[in-house]
Amino acid sequence: MPLESLVQNTKEKTDGYYKNKLSLVLAHFFNNQIKALFVLPFQLYPARPTVILDSPYWQEPVTWAGKLPLEHCLGFLVNLIFISLGLSLAWKKFSWAGLTPIMLEVGYYLSNALVRTSGSRYLVAADWVVYFYFMLGIWAILIKYKIVRDTNSSLVKDTNSQNSQLWVTLLLCLLIGLSLPVLNLTFPVVYHNETKAEVYQRLPLQKIENEVGISMEEMRAFYEKPTTVFLFGREIYPAYQELKSDPTLRANTFKLLTPKPYDVYIADGEAPAEALPAGEDMIVLGCREADSPWIKAYLGYFVESDKLIWATNTTFRDICP
Repeated sequence: MPLESLVQNTKEKTDGYYKNKLSLVLAHFFNNQIKALFVLPFQLYPARPTVILDSPYWQEPVTWAGKLPLEHCLGFLVNLIFISLGLSLAWKKFSWAGLTPIMLEVGYYLSNALVRTSGSRYLVAADWVVYFYFMLGIWAILIKYKIVRDTNSSLVKDTNSQNSQLWVTLLLCLLIGLSLPVLNLTFPVVYHNETKAEVYQRLPLQKIENEVGISMEEMRAFYEKPTTVFLFGREIYPAYQELKSDPTLRANTFKLLTPKPYDVYIADGEAPAEALPAGEDMIVLGCREADSPWIKAYLGYFVESDKLIWATNTTFRDICP
């Protein structure tokens, strides 16, 4: 068989293996399991967190091929030893009840895998199981070397005391959970649904005239149009991308929390020279598009950065007819 045909046949077989339904389910399942284990520290860079954040196994889309430096492998091995000791202690002390968390975790991650989702936010519901057995492993070592006392015998003798402590703990957890809505009321409200006039008063009109060329008279005329919107809030998730509604149009996009969330875009033919600020107070001037969740903006002002951005595909007087 010619070499080219052999290579092609081999590629078709491997592609078929890695793209079949079973392999996809297994890939998502192990992706969840491995990334859940990565929540534990296994790197020694206390003064350089960027080294950890830039590691290839955090990158999306996934490009990591499973390679780790030697020191990371050793740290990862230590974590696995602690988890193994925790599983052993849970089995010895509580039998099958001690393995309930790991069964819940495996079942949950398998259910994710069956619908082909994994990683990121899908870890949160069950990654606590890793912490649980890791801490049990540390506890097992403390008991082994008699740094702490094994209270198992005294707990067996004093069942009533154990039950009362359990109910007190459950009641305390319930009270903490029920208190969250009340605690939320104690935080001051930072953003309000400000009126158009209130947002207009925040505008740096002189700066806008100097940098963008919009006079105060033009701004007033724009303000008086019934179709225009003036918004003030916290800007998050800035990006430069094509719009799904119009693939020919590229724009700076972001979400504005006022506290009502708005999706905003400011059309621009060129990507910004530097990334837009994120997480700042921002003023947005534009209009709401019919049958669209987007706010079509002409001008945006980042308050903390004192930075203006504006649309390049239209004029100020034509953006909101």
